[in-house]
Amino acid sequence: MIDLKTKGNTRSGFYKREKQGMIWVREIDKYWKEPYSTDKQLGCYVEMLKLNYGITPDVCNTIWAYPEVCIVGANQPTERCEAAWQEAWTKFESKQELF
Repeated sequence: MIDLKTKGNTRSGFYKREKQGMIWVREIDKYWKEPYSTDKQLGCYVEMLKLNYGITPDVCNTIWAYPEVCIVGANQPTERCEAAWQEAWTKFESKQELF
């Protein structure tokens, strides 16, 4: 596993390719935005970790992987992710037919 804080291209070290080589772009938010919310998916993982392993993460993050660059998204509070997952699960269950 790569330590994304010190190696590779991350949110804190985003690179933009140009003819002369790699150029450091400090203000990543001007150039990139998360394509969609991953709160529901991460909320499901949080619930699975709690139920099966008794682990509660402090914060969730999404790593967006693209050719030649990885971007660590903004911190996503576990409470927000869990609430999004519960909302999605409740919506799913309400659409299921009872036997």
